Amino acid sequence: MHALLSRNRFIILTLSGALILSPLFAQDAPEFEREEVNNSAPVQFINRTNQRASAEMRAQDVTAGQTLAGQVVETRESANNDVQVRRLFDPANPGLGADVLTIGPRANFGHINRIQRILTGYLMKAFEYNEADATTVSRFVLYYNARQRGNMEAVRQRYSEAVAGAVTPERVGIDRSYRNWAGNTQILLPLRKNVTRPDQTELNDQEIENQTRDDATTTEQNDLNRIQEERTQETTTRIQEQNEQIQDQRQNIQDQQQQTQQQLEDANRRLQDVQNDPNATPEQVEQAQNEVTQLQEQQENLQQQDQQLADQQTENNQNLQEIQNQQENQDVAATDTTATTNTDNAATDTATDTNATTTTTQQDEAAEEPDVSQNVIQNKILFMRVVRYFQGGHYSNELWAIDSNADDALFRSPFTNICSREFTTIQDVGVLVTGYSGTNQDHNPNDHHLVMLDPETLAKKAESAEVVYWRTPMEWRDQKIYAFAEVEGQHYIARFNPDLTLDVRGDVAVNPNSMITFTQDKIYITSMPQSQGAPTAIHVFNRSDLKHIRTIDANALQRAMSGG
Repeated sequence: MHALLSRNRFIILTLSGALILSPLFAQDAPEFEREEVNNSAPVQFINRTNQRASAEMRAQDVTAGQTLAGQVVETRESANNDVQVRRLFDPANPGLGADVLTIGPRANFGHINRIQRILTGYLMKAFEYNEADATTVSRFVLYYNARQRGNMEAVRQRYSEAVAGAVTPERVGIDRSYRNWAGNTQILLPLRKNVTRPDQTELNDQEIENQTRDDATTTEQNDLNRIQEERTQETTTRIQEQNEQIQDQRQNIQDQQQQTQQQLEDANRRLQDVQNDPNATPEQVEQAQNEVTQLQEQQENLQQQDQQLADQQTENNQNLQEIQNQQENQDVAATDTTATTNTDNAATDTATDTNATTTTTQQDEAAEEPDVSQNVIQNKILFMRVVRYFQGGHYSNELWAIDSNADDALFRSPFTNICSREFTTIQDVGVLVTGYSGTNQDHNPNDHHLVMLDPETLAKKAESAEVVYWRTPMEWRDQKIYAFAEVEGQHYIARFNPDLTLDVRGDVAVNPNSMITFTQDKIYITSMPQSQGAPTAIHVFNRSDLKHIRTIDANALQRAMSGG
């Protein structure tokens, strides 16, 4: 056996764990038999190489997933580098809907981590997970699809006819060997309705939980429970905010209805006067009749608007009730569940394809850099807690940590003026957030700075002098920090040193609601159109000094290609 392994050596990445998440909005579906789950072996993936991916490759994979998701939300279909995604979801139809991610025959993946990173980016953009949480959930999406491999009977039982008709037995799910990924993979992301998410669609974590719940370590269970609780809280807050806005809109419509009703009564009296006037001309009668008709149509339109808002409010209240019911069910299930503990093998990345294959052993894996979640720094598990919502999308947040070296002690960062919903962990440097000036009661929406927190105490240890965009991305590359700085109302790509002093700033203003893509020598800033058909500009900067090189007008290119 040893001789055989020496001739055919493989990398084996063990992914053991279960998704312990309760749904925000449940969708009835038959559960998988527990005996089948209990008897299944831990998911292992055979990879081609253990060569570690570069930071650029990792970022490109995540960006590729985000690009796919952006197109799916807009058009329900997308394709990029021989990876295609179709959204097949209608909540009115029986069975589960799904995003079906197909890996084409020309795709070149040699390690499961590359596919996981694409899923991470996809979850971030399609369902608004932050990167750390998306990394965790994407791992369980792979567990789930490894268990669904070739199981068309289960697909037909649980999924809609549209989904079952879009997959084939030889491709559905993901194989555990890299040899069978290209051209033979259809990853299922089960969906449910969520009115607060893009395209009113959410990943159906309950379906994934039913397939993988018995394999999770205690740490994974805690992490995934935290994700579910935070998203439940966030969804509840969003629905409540929607209801408040709807109530304001309905009140405004009802005021208009009263005013229009009074105008209509006056117009009817004028019409009667004209009709009873023997000296009135036909034109005067027609004009009075048109005024009545217009006001009647306006009143009907207002009634329709009010009914639509009332229906939305009813649906929101039903969703809130479903969230409450699911939370209660989760509490009961948590009481009855005994956590199982498994040992995780460290994951290794792949950057390029090689002809050589190797087998990872326990000794080999111990020598590799530990593959920990991105929300872990110095053995502290970090998570953000929403404290207060301000107008315009601003938040007041707190950063909390579980110290795994101190008997899982829980403590809060003393710096509480955090606006960003996400944070960036930089090993041996600190935790990067976006802070605001003022107090929790007086959040200044125009004064935000990068803030570096101490990795040990989470106290503030540095703050940028430059104002930054309040929702700026915070990219750690080349031992530097990239973000969008704000100068006199304009936004620029900027690079900061680890102590948050400014290193260099770009020379051309960009849209701050943009994606940043790094290549070896350049940085691409891709603005997100504010509406369908709006101009899309791609700014290209020199990576070394952030000098602007050119602007690519994507709309002009599309017009030229179409002959317009």
